[in-house]
Amino acid sequence: MFEKLTTRFMILALIALLLAPISQASYNTLITEAQLSFTDITTSNASSTKHGLVPKLSNSATTFFNGTGGFTTPAFSSTVLAVSGAGYALLPAGPAVGTIVTPGSANTYGSYTQMREATGNAVYIVAVLIQNRQLVGSTSCTYVQVAIGTGTAASETQVSEVKIQAPLANDQVTQQIVTLPFPIPVAASTRIAVKSAISSTDGTKYDTLITLMVVDQSNIS
Repeated sequence: MFEKLTTRFMILALIALLLAPISQASYNTLITEAQLSFTDITTSNASSTKHGLVPKLSNSATTFFNGTGGFTTPAFSSTVLAVSGAGYALLPAGPAVGTIVTPGSANTYGSYTQMREATGNAVYIVAVLIQNRQLVGSTSCTYVQVAIGTGTAASETQVSEVKIQAPLANDQVTQQIVTLPFPIPVAASTRIAVKSAISSTDGTKYDTLITLMVVDQSNIS
């Protein structure tokens, strides 16, 4: 009888020990970094559908871990664009004072004035030189705006607009070069034209001279 009680007591004690809660501190000391041992397998690697381990490193300083789980070399170009050949050119071809472009009524574009006929190579328009002179006796003006168009006469497609400050007084001249942040491509044998607008009603009393700076597309390397 005593032996049966002893056996039962031992079984109950063992069950109680197994069911006893383990403290958080005990959990924290169950596995340490020093006890981890990795092999060259990909079983637990992270993926686009689950968390996991980082893949084995590439041992290259020029590759980076990408979003698909691999190590790749970032794509970049070391090419620097340069102008060759004849370099930059002007429309109208110089030496010339520029092309006179007449604005419309106040805050209204006038008609397009041709800068290049439908001939010539493919070019990029890179800058616009605007020279505006306010004649004596004209009303004040606050701005000069220029639009660039391509295509046949009376059917031009506007491809850009730029604006500068107008002269502040009679018989003064405002001149400014507007460099375009992104060049405007123009196909070969394509006509180029410009038109202007000002805030004044005395459009005929303002001399607006326009020059375009271009570069042949074949001269970009």
